[in-house]
Formats: sequence, C-alpha cells, structure tokens
Amino acid sequence: MPKIVMRGGYGIFYPPSYRGTGPAPGFSSDTPYVASNDGGLTPANTLSTAFSGGFVPVSGSSLGGLTNVGQSVTAVSRDRKTYYSQQWTYGIQYAPTSNDVIDVTYVGNHGVHVVASGLNLNQLDPKYFSMGNALLNQVPNPFFGHITASGCSLDQPTVAQGQLLRPHPEFCDITENQDPAGGSSYNALDVNYTHRVSQGLTLLASYTFSKFLDNVGGPENWASASANFSENIRNVYNLAAEKSVDATDTPHSFVLSYVYELPVGRGRKFAPGVNGVLNQVIGGWQTSGTLTLKQGFPLTVTGSNNNNFGVGQHVNVIGDYHIANPGPNAWFNTAAFATAPAWTLGNAPRYFSDLRAPNYKNFDLSIQKYFPIKESVRLQFRLDMFNAFNHTNFYSPNTFIGGGFGTITQSWTPRLMQAALKLYW
Repeated sequence: MPKIVMRGGYGIFYPPSYRGTGPAPGFSSDTPYVASNDGGLTPANTLSTAFSGGFVPVSGSSLGGLTNVGQSVTAVSRDRKTYYSQQWTYGIQYAPTSNDVIDVTYVGNHGVHVVASGLNLNQLDPKYFSMGNALLNQVPNPFFGHITASGCSLDQPTVAQGQLLRPHPEFCDITENQDPAGGSSYNALDVNYTHRVSQGLTLLASYTFSKFLDNVGGPENWASASANFSENIRNVYNLAAEKSVDATDTPHSFVLSYVYELPVGRGRKFAPGVNGVLNQVIGGWQTSGTLTLKQGFPLTVTGSNNNNFGVGQHVNVIGDYHIANPGPNAWFNTAAFATAPAWTLGNAPRYFSDLRAPNYKNFDLSIQKYFPIKESVRLQFRLDMFNAFNHTNFYSPNTFIGGGFGTITQSWTPRLMQAALKLYW
C-alpha cells in the first residue's frame, strides 16, 4: 500500500563504559581523623593528638594488596564487564493525506552490565543481622600494631565485632567505582502526528506511553532531579531486591507544537489586495507554541540509616501513603512511613511507581510580526512568553523523614516574557 510504510531495527550499542580517570590508590594519601571509637560516646582524639600516629605515607605500588590497609578505598575491578545496551524498534507510518503523517512505533531498550554510582563491596552480609547490637561489641583487634592509621578503629587494641565479619576486615569500606553490576529495561509506545505546512499551519503532536525499570541508577543518575545520588543500595549481595521504576520513569508524556501564519494581508485569504501601508499593520502575523504535559517523576522516601558496616537501609512502609486531595502542605500521608530499626533493610522500594511528584503542565507561546522592507530584507518583531498562562508547576515534595516531610516549598519558574527584533537579509 503506497500510504503505509513499516520500519524496524535492532542494534547493540557500547556507550562509554568508564567515565573519568579512575582511582590511583597508593599514589596519593589521606590520613583519617577519628573522633570516637564507640559511635560518639567518648572522644578518641583531640585536635592536638589527632595524628599522633603519623600520616599515611605515599607508598605507590610497593604494598600491593595492602595499599591503604585500614582505610576506606576505591578501586576498579580487573575483571570489569563491558556496559552495553540492546535497542530495537518496530513502527508503522501511515499518510492519510499528502500533508499528514501518523507514526506508531514500539521502542525497546535493554541495558546489560549497567554501571552503579558506587557499591560497597565490603558491606557486612545481612546474614549476621540476627546478632543485633552484639555486632557493635568491642573485641580484640587482630590487626592492632600492624595498621598505623584507620578510619574504622583498625589501629586500636579493640574493634567492633561487625568489622571483623566483613568480607575484607582489614579495610573499612571498599567502593568499586562505576561497578557494572546492574540491569535495566525500557519499553515504550510512541504515537506521532505530523501536519506539514498547509494553509499556513505546521503541527506536530507526540504521545509516549512507557515504563523504565532498573536496579541501579546508571551513569547519568547524578543528572536526575529526583534521583538519590548515593544509590542507597541496601544489600550488594542481592541487587534484584532493588529493582523498581527508574528515577526518570515517565509513563505518560504528551507534547504538541505548532506554527501558524495568520491568513491576513497581501496575497493571503483575507484582505489579499490591501495597500502597502495597511499591510504593514495587519499582514505578516504568525504565532507558534508548545504544549507539554508530563506525568510526575516517581518519588523515593528516605530516612536516617540505622545500620553500620556499609549496610544501606530503606524506610518501612507501614500504611497507605495515598491521600484524597494532595497539595503543597501534604502531598502524601507521612504517617505511612517510618524509619527502619537497626539491623533491618526496610521494605520500601527504591522508587514508588504509584507515588509521584506533581505532574508538569506548561504552554509556551510566541507571537511574531514580519515587516517586509524589500524583496530580500525583512524585520521581525517577536514576543515570547514562557509558561504563558502562569501555571504553577510544583517541585517534588520533601521526601526525607524529618522536618517538612511530605510538603512542597518550591515551584518551577513563573511566566517569563521577552521581546526581540531581528533583521533577516
């Protein structure tokens, strides 16, 4: 059929697998200051005795696997996997008229070995949680006398029991930079309608229905306004439990844009024979605009972390967090959340698919007037109005359990207007 076209494709893409220069352990050093060895109950050092054991030397590669022993370290695995994505599309394009086109396309994306912003590979295994606060008991330190400076008391005669139960007890935290340990999936239906220039009107309408799932934030996690930048992974030994909608998941998105030349003035449908002076007034008018409607981003609710030894924690959901009339003073039922007790992981997901920030609604409008000077020269006056109807688009609510929890105190930019003159030749 001459009015129907079908297109499809599949590809594997390898984006940058590691960004930045990476760590250089041993070739620079930081000497940690330890204020207390028992969680702040008693001071361990004063300013005058802070570094009485000396500074951590720059050892280069001479210490091998003992480089920065007793401290928190950052590393990159030698067996690092390659991050890649599989993408596929299939769509049908139909042209009901010579000026109109309708596109319906399915888009899929599967991320493999997606990088996390930092996983603590020396996290205490939650299988020891049954020991409770006994994990904090001080026991003889087998590393005492062998470690001169430590950020987790490994240079002291005694050390917390939980520290010795870590996979690598001679270190504090071990963070693998951009660990390719995650996975993601994105599926979307795109519907587009295009009206090419006809009777002075150009129009493009686009609607996307999608779902974006993953278990880590990916390399662009830092750029998301709703993202929890620290990842807050509860259990590095079970990343499957972190699977949720992504911080940028937007199930419904609609954008309509247009350009319309008013059919008034010389050579137009209305007043085509008007004289030159009057044409400068009533002719050459044009308007354009963009309407954007988007569902709000999913929210993540956080609280104080009551765990130790590198273990993350989510909050607990203890009730229905929906309310009948959400508003800036109460966007959700704050009583439905509670900080999880120590030695538990919390039952809340990374991001809630059914608890979202306010929807985004915006209309930008522009009015242009062209003044012909001669055949190849014309002057344009334009007035641009961003958020033309001055609609209030609220930011995300405060999602940290504490003061202001569940309230919204900020909004996006109100209406802005600008005027300009342009000379075309």
